[in-house]
Amino acid sequence: MKKRITLDSKLKSYIALAMGVLGVGDMNAQIIYKDPPDKTISENNDTVRIKFDNDATIDFIIRKNVFPTSQTISLIPNSGNSNIGTSIYIAAMGLNEPITLGNSHWVNNSVGYLAGSYSGSYWGNFGDSLDHYIGCKFKIGSNNHLGWIRVGDIPPNASSCTVKDWAYNTTSGDPINAGQTTIVGIDKNKVDEIIKISNFNNRLIINNPNISNKGVITISNILGQQMKNVPVSDKKMTIDLSSFTPGIYLLSICNGKNTVTRKFSVK
Repeated sequence: MKKRITLDSKLKSYIALAMGVLGVGDMNAQIIYKDPPDKTISENNDTVRIKFDNDATIDFIIRKNVFPTSQTISLIPNSGNSNIGTSIYIAAMGLNEPITLGNSHWVNNSVGYLAGSYSGSYWGNFGDSLDHYIGCKFKIGSNNHLGWIRVGDIPPNASSCTVKDWAYNTTSGDPINAGQTTIVGIDKNKVDEIIKISNFNNRLIINNPNISNKGVITISNILGQQMKNVPVSDKKMTIDLSSFTPGIYLLSICNGKNTVTRKFSVK
């Protein structure tokens, strides 16, 4: 039996938005991005309070603690909120890694650690002084939303941490890529001019007659594992999905600055 690619009207609209990243259409933001002045924490009990949306709730706290023989940088989620990682350590995500509800490493801890030191021993995933992202899941009312927090400048001994910016997807349950700040779109009436799907030979065909920036198309499974990585090099892109098993996948399009991601299914 031939596998069938399912692309509903909502998905068509989203991929049309993705094409805008590559040079078509008007701004249509669905990502709320906050870029306050960088804040460095280095003293005992220094904190940064993260509010993704505009309500009064503090969604996450990043805190520096100093003890007689150790020091830590920790993440404290509000009740019901989660992060990607383990029961102790926060996962250090890289730019454009997908953050999805289907990730198998969501944890809901009272506290998790980015980095720490104890009597000259170092631990954690962030202590390399580079920028990394924290994958976050938080509540707006009863709905789950996905976002990221970017931190950096954490040395191996966890003596300091700089919190730089954060963002979240306004659509409940929809994915976001680490570092994604915006979605750019076109008129929904032009969707069929941009996207064409072949259900008979398992190919995803993307037409973008006004391409202006080279980029990358990435397809990942629902766990965030990359299945295909295709450079955008022409006005018409064809992606072979014949080797894909039936299931849910994520299509991401990145032009080096902006990234958009959306789910589709192969049946």
